[in-house]
Amino acid sequence: MASHSAKLDTETLWGGKESPFQTSYGKLMMWFFLVSDALTFSGLLIAYGFTRHDTLEAWPIGEETFNSLPILGHGYPLIYVALMTFILIVSSVTMVLAVEAGHRMDKKGVVKWMIATIIGGFFFLGSQAWEWSHFIHGSEFGKVELADGSQAIVKGHFGEIESFTVIEAGSHHKEGDIVKRGDLIASIRVVPNEQAVISANSRINSSRLSYNNSKTLFERSKKLFEKGVISKQDFENSELSMEQSKEVLTQAQNDYKIIKKGTLTGGSTANTNILAQIAGTILEIPVREGDQVIESNNFNAGTTIATVADMTIMIFEGQVDETEVSKIEEGSEIKVVLGALEEEEFIAKLTFVAPKGIEQAGAVQFVIKANVNIPENVNVRAGYSANAIMETGNKENILCVKESLLQFNRITDKPFVEIKQKDGTYKTKNVEIGISDGINVEVLSGLNEDEKVKVWNITKPNKKKWEEE
Repeated sequence: MASHSAKLDTETLWGGKESPFQTSYGKLMMWFFLVSDALTFSGLLIAYGFTRHDTLEAWPIGEETFNSLPILGHGYPLIYVALMTFILIVSSVTMVLAVEAGHRMDKKGVVKWMIATIIGGFFFLGSQAWEWSHFIHGSEFGKVELADGSQAIVKGHFGEIESFTVIEAGSHHKEGDIVKRGDLIASIRVVPNEQAVISANSRINSSRLSYNNSKTLFERSKKLFEKGVISKQDFENSELSMEQSKEVLTQAQNDYKIIKKGTLTGGSTANTNILAQIAGTILEIPVREGDQVIESNNFNAGTTIATVADMTIMIFEGQVDETEVSKIEEGSEIKVVLGALEEEEFIAKLTFVAPKGIEQAGAVQFVIKANVNIPENVNVRAGYSANAIMETGNKENILCVKESLLQFNRITDKPFVEIKQKDGTYKTKNVEIGISDGINVEVLSGLNEDEKVKVWNITKPNKKKWEEE
């Protein structure tokens, strides 16, 4: 089979006119196609980006929405999308091969590759129809991600969501949850104040009028300067005035965006994420969804969003009497007994002793703090009442009596006890005391081990019992 080819010159190809850009017809048309295709897809991508950025309430999760295959069912995330993309590319290749066969006048090759292209096209269009009816327009078209990070299965029709079921809690946490550093606790949405918005918009209009006027004066000064009518200094002053007006306008526009959206960039509203600054347990979230919060400033402490603490490092805070504070020092080891866990004692390290005392009920108390080591298997909550056991002195094999048996001379303020005599009477005897644990006190001198001390402050019910004994 013989074939003939004809060579067309530029004049014949372009109708007697010059070739634009000194290029061939085919190359120019290819560039037209590439540019138009790039503009089309750029428009689609820009529209997608704008829509995605402007949507804060909910957005479909791609790998969770497109996760099915015909007949095979669910569990194949994005596989069908990849298959359609592959078929689309292959059909383009088969079309190129059909064109190439046509150039070679190969009729059978053209028919073969065109049939393959048509089959691929029908498969792609059918896949698009199935995808639309199954993923988007069906009664259940996959998952969406809500504004709080939750995932939900949405039921309904495209554009008409009937209901959704939250299947996975979002990254927002509640009181008692354990969080890591950087975890999302809450989101704050900026709600613009209408009066502030109107005022900011008015500043923009005023700044724009000032800028336009400065620009007009600058252009006039420029022409006069070029003609040598005004000095260079006058021209530069006019230019400076225009630039300052432009800066004021830009600042007014930025202020308006911040008041309106809460940020210079972003969608119609802005979300401020509140992240955990330390790893620990959320002790308190004093605000609820919908509550108004304010930022801290010179006149207000602001709104507390959440309180997070590391429960493995508990801080004991207590008070020590002025008579004992000189006997303790920072860095010493103490024992802490929690009111809810009386059977267990926890080792703590004294980290702080207040340099200044506080008078309470006629006695001066000093605040102390200690880090308590809590084992991981012990569940401790913040706010437990606790007592500290501190060893300010240690002696063994000493004579001691109950501190409640001591009496003090009103004049000399020296301690004494009453000793029982053989005839049943009591005799006052001065004693010298040493260390005390609050219940028992050491007797250094003035009392023997075999002497009986009078219980002088016994209450009436116990007194009757004591007399009977």
